[in-house]
Amino acid sequence: MYDASDFYVLCLEGTEYSDSQSCVFVKDCPAGKFLHAGNCETLPAAYQKQESKNCESYDSSDTSLRTLEAAAAACELNSQCIGINDAYCNGMYDASDFYSLCLAGTNYSASQSCVFVKECPAGKFLHVGNCESLPAAYQKHEGKNCESFDASDTSLRTLESAAAACELNSQCIGINDAYCNGIFDASDFYALCLEGTNYSASLSCVFVKDCPAGKFLHAGNCESLPATYQKQESK
Repeated sequence: MYDASDFYVLCLEGTEYSDSQSCVFVKDCPAGKFLHAGNCETLPAAYQKQESKNCESYDSSDTSLRTLEAAAAACELNSQCIGINDAYCNGMYDASDFYSLCLAGTNYSASQSCVFVKECPAGKFLHVGNCESLPAAYQKHEGKNCESFDASDTSLRTLESAAAACELNSQCIGINDAYCNGIFDASDFYALCLEGTNYSASLSCVFVKDCPAGKFLHAGNCESLPATYQKQESK
């Protein structure tokens, strides 16, 4: 109490918070709920919050989705739904606000929004809005593009199908995803990285196959050396 005229005020459900020199004492939500933008909400454990993202492909047809619980129930009934989008990450800002459903294959843009993304089924992982599967031998490398590739098969629209094609191609060492945006539109597909390729810095990403036992990847080739040799970079 700064002086005789000072007093505390009560924060109300649905409030937004602004940066300030003030402080707030917030009540814990009941068991099984969490605080989101001034409301105690519930979600299945399979949903994970991702900050500063907005899904670009979404279904906003149901304006009644005013709780995360209701949005999650709607998502479970929609085979294309992979998560929930909260524009501006401010919950229910006013009476006209609602949550929308993120759709499979969506790209994400940097944003003041947030997304609650469903976990993929066992054995799959989320790659740019799709639940994909790959053999354990493939490792993802961000910010790279393979310069020697085979883009002849335009039907390779999943990482699983691209990996199967790679296994049948003796020159294939991995899978290239141009711009690392998955399957962006109906004309998009994955390409196969070829042995001996160079890699350029890029917005793309590459899923590279592990080399056989006793070999290591060097500049797009699986090589072998006696253990007495040590690699020194930038020399």
